[in-house]
Amino acid sequence: MCLFTWKLFLTEEEFSLDHPASNPLVPGKGGPPLKLLRPTFTLVVEQDWMRDMAITYSEELGKVNVDAPVLEYKDAVHEFATLDMLLKTPQTKACAEDVAIWVKKFILFRCHNFSY
Repeated sequence: MCLFTWKLFLTEEEFSLDHPASNPLVPGKGGPPLKLLRPTFTLVVEQDWMRDMAITYSEELGKVNVDAPVLEYKDAVHEFATLDMLLKTPQTKACAEDVAIWVKKFILFRCHNFSY
């Protein structure tokens, strides 16, 4: 499904998992410097083919002082937190709490002038 989504986003000629839109870690591809990117909360799961890439991305952000925590959920699959059949599992409940905590932290500490 992930590959299908990237193929919808990129033209057939552009499609590559090393395109700057899908992999900002590829050197010399013209993407923004990592230090200019926003804080990023990364969720990874044990059974995800993108797991290692996501962890590496967060580690690289951390090296340039971008707030980029990684949380890993065991015994879960990609998109576990959004699949109807898994919404009531302990992992999904924990994930929802973890995301809420990080968003509150981001809003309170980094966007103190946030208003709505």
